[in-house]
Amino acid sequence: MARSVVVIDNDDQVRQLVCAALEQDDFAAVGVASYPAAIEQLCWSPADLVISDGFTADGISGVSHLHRLFPRLRHVVLSGGMTQQLQVPFSGTRCVMVLPKPCDLEAIHQAVHQALTCETEACL
Repeated sequence: MARSVVVIDNDDQVRQLVCAALEQDDFAAVGVASYPAAIEQLCWSPADLVISDGFTADGISGVSHLHRLFPRLRHVVLSGGMTQQLQVPFSGTRCVMVLPKPCDLEAIHQAVHQALTCETEACL
């Protein structure tokens, strides 16, 4: 069975590109435009990982809310902002890493595989 990933990004093109790249790598990818839509999706169909835009309208608070509801969920955040400053608000979540946008699909691919193969809290 394919590993599942929910991609959250309010930019349709980015969301579609990331989903298509994941599907080519044999992941089941579902794209949504907001954290509320992601929460609804995850209630109906749990996922192994979430990849999200850190600066949607509900970005940082969306990540926090998502992890209160799904505390074991692994997460990769894509951000067009300053990635160092974003690490702090995401500490305490299972955010694996923050990647700068625009990012290369190979970096996303590596982050996804790292997130899904890591077995210890230390690497999260």
